[in-house]
Amino acid sequence: MTIEIRQLSSTNDDFEAQIAALQAPMEAIDPGLVDTVSEIISTVRRGGDAALLALTQKFDDHPASAISELVFDRDRLAEFEQKISD
Repeated sequence: MTIEIRQLSSTNDDFEAQIAALQAPMEAIDPGLVDTVSEIISTVRRGGDAALLALTQKFDDHPASAISELVFDRDRLAEFEQKISD
């Protein structure tokens, strides 16, 4: 997975517009977002761990077969943080 990190500069002509776009409520950007998230939450409430695992596989392409595979201890989180800052 590749994450694009954009840098903003107050010297750019469109700086104010970029800041406004970042501050806009997500539902203004994607009107269906609230409905989609509500549906996901409802699915997990009804289906429990099995639903959460299925959605994790669907949206994150993560092959976890148990919730314990989705939980990370502090050391593992520190590894992820180090990778991000490199």
